Amino acid sequence: MTRLDHTTRFHREGLVMLIIISTLIVTMGVSAGLVKITLLLHQNSQRLDERLQVEALASSFLKIGIEKTVADPEYQGEEMVITPEQWNRAYNGFVQVKRDSLTGELSVTAECRREGKTVQKLTQSVMLPTADETL
Repeated sequence: MTRLDHTTRFHREGLVMLIIISTLIVTMGVSAGLVKITLLLHQNSQRLDERLQVEALASSFLKIGIEKTVADPEYQGEEMVITPEQWNRAYNGFVQVKRDSLTGELSVTAECRREGKTVQKLTQSVMLPTADETL
């Protein structure tokens, strides 16, 4: 083997190593990007789940509040905490039903709380007849 062949062989080996390292770097970058996209999609999915749960809680308890008001005109409202175990979620639910006997407004505030912080909140209300009016 001549000296020129020996040098060319080392240059080729160096280029191969450079290509392999470059490929690994690009692969790692693409993988990191895919992981970030997956995490963002998971967070969006989690927020959507929380929002849908809050909407379901609010509308359900609004109906319950209307039914309780019809059954008992003196009904003023209630509060309820739903633990993660009760509804198979990773967060607490909180519902507050209030009835204003003067205006006839029945309002429901529903929240999803994760680690003590409110992550989703929704308030719905409906006007009901007052005690002087008929239901």
